[in-house]
Amino acid sequence: MKAKWAAFLTAAALLLTGCSVQIPGFPQEESEPEIAVYNQLPLPALFADIPQTFTETSSEQIDKFYVCDDASIIFMEDPNPCNDLYAYAISALVEYQKLATSEETIDDAVIQGNSHTVQTLEFIYSLGEEGDGPTLHAIVGFISDGASVFTVTCKSEVDTFESHREEFLTTLRSVRIDRKGT
Repeated sequence: MKAKWAAFLTAAALLLTGCSVQIPGFPQEESEPEIAVYNQLPLPALFADIPQTFTETSSEQIDKFYVCDDASIIFMEDPNPCNDLYAYAISALVEYQKLATSEETIDDAVIQGNSHTVQTLEFIYSLGEEGDGPTLHAIVGFISDGASVFTVTCKSEVDTFESHREEFLTTLRSVRIDRKGT
């Protein structure tokens, strides 16, 4: 059990650190239509539509995630069964609160995805000493097939979040768990 929480806390810390990158020389044309591209994610049982404006990248901590300017979409898996996604989401929020300098919960909602119900939490949080670190806006989706809980963290800086909101929600609605690989 301690190993499970240690892994969860490590993952939460990584998500809170703002694992996003600016890709030098990568033009962002506003006139291009946004077309979702169906991708198998770093987790072999999870699939989602990633907006075309997001680019696959990696870091020392995360093998594969997606970025667009200051926005990122990160996928994680907790291989433990879960019967109550809302309780799981609230437990995750408590862990975020422990790691963040400040946290303001905006909303919790259930959205219907293509094949699963997605429990979401939306919040704004700050990192670092007061006024020292970034302030980020996140919407985190929790999806389960009974065997695992998948966490999809969609975040950006507070000032740019609304420009990514629909992309984030589209990604959350598109998540599909398929352990057979079909």
